[in-house]
Amino acid sequence: MWATCLLDTIYVDISAAAYEAVCYLAKKGHSRVGMIAVSAGTAPRQKRIQRYQLALASHHLPLDEMIIQGGSFTELGG
Repeated sequence: MWATCLLDTIYVDISAAAYEAVCYLAKKGHSRVGMIAVSAGTAPRQKRIQRYQLALASHHLPLDEMIIQGGSFTELGG
């Protein structure tokens, strides 16, 4: 007998995802990794950027503030 499970919410750990993405790219040999984050002054942006910076540091990659850009939660913003 099959059980039915309905989900109406999916949670994504955005800061962990940012960290893992940078680590993945660094392991593939990329040395300059940018970031599109939501608008300045929001908690999600700060969390993502902190983990992004941590991942860069753990792979001895330089931080370039010029390649951290703001965006919105839309296709155009991405």
